Amino acid sequence: MAKSKSKELFLWKNKRTNHHLITYPMNIYFKFVFLCLFLILFTAGTFFYFVNIEAQKVLKAQILDEISQQSVNSMNNIERFIYERISDISSLSNSVILKNKQSKTVDIANYLQKLHQLNEIYYSFSYFDANRIRIADSKNLEINKKHALKNYWIDIERGKEVVVDISTSSSAKNNVLHFAAIIKDEKNQKQGVIVSRVLIEKLYEVFEEVPYNKHIKDNLMIDLIDKNGTLLYSNYQPEKILKEKYENLQPLKDTNNSFVFIETQKKLSFFVREQGYLSYKGNQWTLIISVPTEKAFTPLIKIRNRILFLFVPIILIGILVSLYLARRFSRPIIRLAKAAQALGNEDWSADTHVDSHDELRILGKELHKMGTKIKNKIEEQSILNEDLSQKYKKIQEQNEELETQKNFIENQNKLIQDKNDRITASINYAQRIQSAMLPENDDLDQNFEEHFIYYAPKDIVSGDFYWFDVIDIREKKYFVLAVADCTGHGVPGAILSMLGNNLLSNFVSYQKITNTQKILYLLDKYIKEELNQQNNQTGISQDGMEIGICTIDLDTLKMQFSGGGRPMYIFRDNALIELKADKITIGGVGYTNKKNVQDQYFEITAQYYNLQKDDIFYLFSDGYKDQFGGEENRKVGTKDFKKLLLTIQNKPLYLQKTLIENHFNAWKGNYEQIDDVLVMGVKI
Repeated sequence: MAKSKSKELFLWKNKRTNHHLITYPMNIYFKFVFLCLFLILFTAGTFFYFVNIEAQKVLKAQILDEISQQSVNSMNNIERFIYERISDISSLSNSVILKNKQSKTVDIANYLQKLHQLNEIYYSFSYFDANRIRIADSKNLEINKKHALKNYWIDIERGKEVVVDISTSSSAKNNVLHFAAIIKDEKNQKQGVIVSRVLIEKLYEVFEEVPYNKHIKDNLMIDLIDKNGTLLYSNYQPEKILKEKYENLQPLKDTNNSFVFIETQKKLSFFVREQGYLSYKGNQWTLIISVPTEKAFTPLIKIRNRILFLFVPIILIGILVSLYLARRFSRPIIRLAKAAQALGNEDWSADTHVDSHDELRILGKELHKMGTKIKNKIEEQSILNEDLSQKYKKIQEQNEELETQKNFIENQNKLIQDKNDRITASINYAQRIQSAMLPENDDLDQNFEEHFIYYAPKDIVSGDFYWFDVIDIREKKYFVLAVADCTGHGVPGAILSMLGNNLLSNFVSYQKITNTQKILYLLDKYIKEELNQQNNQTGISQDGMEIGICTIDLDTLKMQFSGGGRPMYIFRDNALIELKADKITIGGVGYTNKKNVQDQYFEITAQYYNLQKDDIFYLFSDGYKDQFGGEENRKVGTKDFKKLLLTIQNKPLYLQKTLIENHFNAWKGNYEQIDDVLVMGVKI
């Protein structure tokens, strides 16, 4: 208490002279220190200011010159990139197999596919006849379909032999660079047109080749516009490509220079007009590269920090000198501080006398008076402390009671944990039962070239299940295979999955029913009977399942398929065939047919397909496509799931399973799995 008082403001009133004097401990010391520090900081700050200004002028000029040159190099790279693609398409227009009228369509298609494999930069190659009908394509896109007379076809029809164009491709469903060239026969007549496509995203690889500094490269805003200002490419606003025009074209309209630089408070903008590359004269495009001013001038900030770092030792030395000089003038105050410290330690006999004839002597007298008052206050505080001791004892008793309550709660938590452990053990045992009911892979191994099953329950047990068996009927063998997704997951879904498994074994394995329509009719009927759903329209059980089931004649490979909510995908020659499912649920209540008669069969469709060797078909639940994840926390979706299968369908099926599983885990990331996942692939 005495220590805190010695650091406070004291007001002393001299009644004899009627003057008011205000003094502060170590007042002279701090004034002297502050004066010295002010002079040091003022001198250092002034010098730093002028050095920083000159450094900024020199470095700013260097930075702007560097980015300007790199912007010009970027445009040169774009022109070179386009020139190389034009050279490629011009060479293709003279290909013997394309110019030969006797070439077969299949030979042309194979030739284009080989070109595509050797040139990964291209999205696809297409060959059109003189009537704009697509004869062949490296990806088999829109074969025998006539192309609309728009975009680059207008220039082709006008007789231009080589055309460059950026537009939306109907076959690629994306914005692409089109390179088209006329193919002429021996009589110099137009025989056809060869077209190559490059995805617009490939332009970003051109900018990767330019050695921008990292702090600039990561913040580049790149736009490519045509002569009318239409946005042809953008790395930060791709949704506006070919739809909107660049917002501010005034700098280009005000000058005919090939390079224009604009600096604003927020960003630096570099406009570079297309100049042409070798024989390529250009399309009057303009490249606009913008960099945030703050990011562009990052080196200036580093230089300023280095200069500031050099001044730190000078300032520290000045501080030490100031402290030393101030100490010599502050010794009397230090003596009073020691006396105040002794008073703080309840040494009421401390000497507070100072051999000085200024405010310090008065301060010593006031400290003596203050010590006497504090001694009296401490005695009063001792009485109050005794009262506080009694209150503290009462608080301890309350704490003991709280500790008892805490022990009780911990015991209850332990009981709850024991119950949870027993429940988990029961579920684990149920999982072993469910796994035992799933069929072994021997039948798949004996009847199909390759296969895989990716099975990932959300919880310990699963509402998804698969079933298959080989059925012998009158010396013919049929392979019946099903993938089902029951309502819910975990224990409720697992119970329903075991019911479905048993019913399928009864209908197919024992009753020898192979008609997929009849199997689903019976499955729906018996699920409703087993769960008493016919008499319980609003009752407890409204559960059912979505299922895809197929029967394959192992001699003829003729397949019958029926789907209740679950489709089948078939891949043949890199093409996807989808056998769509009926929009129904097997089992469950609330379904009525068109006549609103609850107990009549609803309509199930049977689809027939002649399988061939090397065909691959997939059956799956909806858990994979419904999983949330990715950078935007969205579902995988049917479109991306199909794209994944299309990407991997030429790989061995054991590797497909690994790729499907890795993609799912990477997409899910740290998000929770929302449903059971089941994907089955079989190769004929």
